[in-house]
Amino acid sequence: MVGAGSSLELIKRRTGFRGLFNHLLLVSSAVTMGGVAIWCMHFIGNRAIDLANGEPEMQIAYSRGFTAVSFFIPILVLLVAFLAIGTNNTVSWWRVIVGGVLCGVAICSMHYLGNASIKNYTCVYRPVNIVGSAIIAVVASNVALFTFFVFRAVWTNSWQKRAISAAVLASAVSGMHWCAATGTRYRLRDIKSEGNEPSKGATVIVVICLSLGACFIIATLAIIRARNMRKSALRAQQVTLGAAVFDKGGRILIDPDGFIPSIVVTDSFLEKALRNWSTISNFVGAELADRFHEDMTSVGVLWDEIIPTGPGSKWPRAQSRMGSRLSLSWGMGDAHEDNQSGSDMAEKGLNAR
Repeated sequence: MVGAGSSLELIKRRTGFRGLFNHLLLVSSAVTMGGVAIWCMHFIGNRAIDLANGEPEMQIAYSRGFTAVSFFIPILVLLVAFLAIGTNNTVSWWRVIVGGVLCGVAICSMHYLGNASIKNYTCVYRPVNIVGSAIIAVVASNVALFTFFVFRAVWTNSWQKRAISAAVLASAVSGMHWCAATGTRYRLRDIKSEGNEPSKGATVIVVICLSLGACFIIATLAIIRARNMRKSALRAQQVTLGAAVFDKGGRILIDPDGFIPSIVVTDSFLEKALRNWSTISNFVGAELADRFHEDMTSVGVLWDEIIPTGPGSKWPRAQSRMGSRLSLSWGMGDAHEDNQSGSDMAEKGLNAR
């Protein structure tokens, strides 16, 4: 549950296929799902299997090489699955289906690779359990991914509802494991040698460490989200002045965050208390002009309406309860153009938005 939840939260925060941050989110989501939700669950579950009335030398022993391979294989498959899902706000059904199938393949492959690492027993499987466990893994994975990505816009502020998707995805892992385990028979090959196998306590410690790491990821993401929501709430109560600056090639100037240069124009007492904005409209762009080292006379044309920019707002309206922006436009190197040219550029800037 912890691994599945942290993996879904990490996937949701991807914004594209490029950039170090997006790559880090992709790898982290695959590791938390493949390493914590699948790998840890498998070995914790297998530690509950007690053979030969609990005699120590008759318990399951694992090969370190196959155990390591079984950790990395599901992570690689999940990387492909999460890449297939994509990052678009519009849900692509075939992408989610492909991602769900690959997620189910990752769960099944890890389980049987993990069992292949057993060195003192030969596993014999019932075909009906193999088919049933595969169906459980694929169907539950698809249901979890569908509910998460189809309703993620509605569930953005509801962690309880997002937890439902995490629980369904975790059930895909657990359900597949125990369905396959009930159809598995163990044939003894040789007696387990003492001292060469980590204890059950050591396995539990490794799993706890990985799970705590996933919990730390979830807590960090929750803190970041709460901080961003506070910033958004503060921004929604402000009016900002944005400058649409174009070069001669028609390219618009943006800051490192991808937004047009802007300043808050309702942060002083005068602007908060003022009711007649026309009295300060002549110098409202002074700070932006100073930032661009331009004279106020060369700044350009001030759009005479406040443009709502919050979600669900309709343009044009003079007022909005959500965040709003004034628009100011001028061309770099074309400061002496006439007012008509400035108006055309302002209109172009609005259309670009």
